[in-house]
Amino acid sequence: MSATFKVAKRKRKKSDIVIEVILYILMVFMLFPILNMFLSSFKTSEQMYDFFAWPDFGYLDNYIQLFKQVNVPRSFCLSVFITAVSVALNVLFASMAGYVIGRAKKGFFQKIYYYFMLGRSGGGDNGY
Repeated sequence: MSATFKVAKRKRKKSDIVIEVILYILMVFMLFPILNMFLSSFKTSEQMYDFFAWPDFGYLDNYIQLFKQVNVPRSFCLSVFITAVSVALNVLFASMAGYVIGRAKKGFFQKIYYYFMLGRSGGGDNGY
């Protein structure tokens, strides 16, 4: 037997709608450079200076030239290596710092502990 739950619908305030519209506008402004970069990668050299020129998606010479001039697999492997090392070091040092901060009973580290717990407790509507 399945239980059904009634979810209380919250009435939307005008301020919530205004904030949502502003966030959608900001989203468009933030995504536009990424879209422009993607579209520009398919443009020819002559089309590159015309902002409104629609690219020819069959033109792949830019990508062919990229793979000929740059060693992409090596660059990818170096990026993965650097990311793995930095994550491992971050986990190591954060664990050591967390151990010391969590065990401290007084002094500077206790103040840091309370500072972190103050951030976790919220104080506003931050999802906790």
